[in-house]
Amino acid sequence: MTQEKYIKPHYVKVGTAGWNYDDWVGIFYPKGVSRGFSKLKFYSEFFDCVEVNSTYYQHLSYKVGEKWLNEVANNQEFEFIIKLFKNFTHGIRETNPQFFSDKQRVKNFLRPFIESKKLAGMLIQFSEFFLATDKSKSYLFFLVEEFSDIRLFLELRHNSWYRYSNMEFLKSLNANVVTIDQPVLNNMVGFTTEAAGKVGYFRLHGRNYDKWMESRKALINGTTIDDSQRNERYNYLYSSEEIDEIEKKIRAVKEKCEGIYVVLNNHPLGKAAANALELLKRLRNKEKIKVPSTILQFFPELRKFADETELNSNDILF
Repeated sequence: MTQEKYIKPHYVKVGTAGWNYDDWVGIFYPKGVSRGFSKLKFYSEFFDCVEVNSTYYQHLSYKVGEKWLNEVANNQEFEFIIKLFKNFTHGIRETNPQFFSDKQRVKNFLRPFIESKKLAGMLIQFSEFFLATDKSKSYLFFLVEEFSDIRLFLELRHNSWYRYSNMEFLKSLNANVVTIDQPVLNNMVGFTTEAAGKVGYFRLHGRNYDKWMESRKALINGTTIDDSQRNERYNYLYSSEEIDEIEKKIRAVKEKCEGIYVVLNNHPLGKAAANALELLKRLRNKEKIKVPSTILQFFPELRKFADETELNSNDILF
C-alpha cells in the first residue's frame, strides 16, 4: 500500500511525541486507576494522532502494533507517526548488511498500521550534526527510495539543508520536510516554514536554550548523560504569545499543504499535552474542547476553553 491511499486532504491533527510518561500520571492521566487502564486509549479520547518514540530506540513486534491499534479503536480519526529506528540516522549506512535486516523489521512492524489505514507516516530524525554534504545527500536519497512506499517526514536540524540549492534537492525527494521549533544554537535551523512536501509536519521541541546548550556540550565532549538530564532540554511550556506565533505559521503552511500534523515534544510534566490542547482548540476554531479534568489543576489557563459538560465524564477508568 502506498502513502497516497491514506492521505486525508486539508486536515490538521495535533498530538504529542509519545504518551507513556510516568510524570503525566496525576497531571494528564488520572491517579488511582485500575490495573487494566490504557494510557493510549485515554490519550486517544483527546487527540487524533501521536508520534511513537519507542521505535527509535528498539524494534517492536507486530503484536505490539496490533495492541496499540486495538486501544485506539474508538477514535476512527486516530493515526500514528512511527519514528524510524536510530541505526538508519545515527549509525549504519547503506553499505552495512544490517541496513536491510533492520529495514525488513521496520516494514513488518508498520504492516498492521498500513493495513488499518492508521499510519500517518514515518518520521526520520537526523541530528544537528548531519550536514548537507554530497555524501549525506546521497545517503538521504537512498534512504527515501528504500522506504518510498511510505509517507516520510524528514527532520533535518542543521541549517545547511535550508540553503536554496539544498532545498531544491529536498523538493525532488518523495518526502516531506519537518518544520522545526527548537533553540537556535550554532548552526541549528530556526523556526522556518520553508519546508518541502505535500504534507506539513510541525515538530515543536520547546525553547529551553540553557538545557539544550548543556546537552549539546555534553554530546560534543563525549560526556554521558542520563534520561532525566536529556529530557530537561524539553522541559518548557510555550506561552500564549508563543502559541499565537505558532498558530499563525501553521495556518500559513496549511494553505499550501494537503494536510498538517502538529506534534509537541516538550513532554516533561505534561507540558506538551497542555500546549497541544491549546493549539487544538485554536486550530479547530472551537470555543470549547474536551479536556481531562486532572490537567486543569496544573494548567488552569486551559479552563477557559474546557468543555464543562465533559469534565465529569471524560476521566473514565478504562
